[in-house]
Amino acid sequence: CSRCHEYGRAAEIKLALKETDARLASIDGELQRIHKLGFSTELMSGALFDLRNRFHRVFHSVDVRKVRQETGGVQAELAKMEGEIREIETTLRQSKLWGSVVIALLVLLGVVFLLVRKTYEEEEGG
Repeated sequence: CSRCHEYGRAAEIKLALKETDARLASIDGELQRIHKLGFSTELMSGALFDLRNRFHRVFHSVDVRKVRQETGGVQAELAKMEGEIREIETTLRQSKLWGSVVIALLVLLGVVFLLVRKTYEEEEGG
């Protein structure tokens, strides 16, 4: 084959496959991590599964234009998913921050009540 055909198209297709597969795997890992934290990721996981299948079906063709077009569409949808994941992570960070503030206030309130109680006990005893 190499006598008549160059392998440039195959290299382009391989690069597109490798980059997009890496993003798919990364998003899958993020979804699993977020699911372990208690978020429902069923819809996003299903959409990711569909994207992965749609993307891999394109590679049964050797039409580079079609591969580029479909890869662009899949990567655009992956970018949307990454945005949704960032929103969830922002929500998690805010929840942790506000949870920490509430705990600190409760500890401070407990210390104040303890000091007030100690003061009343000293006044009654003294």
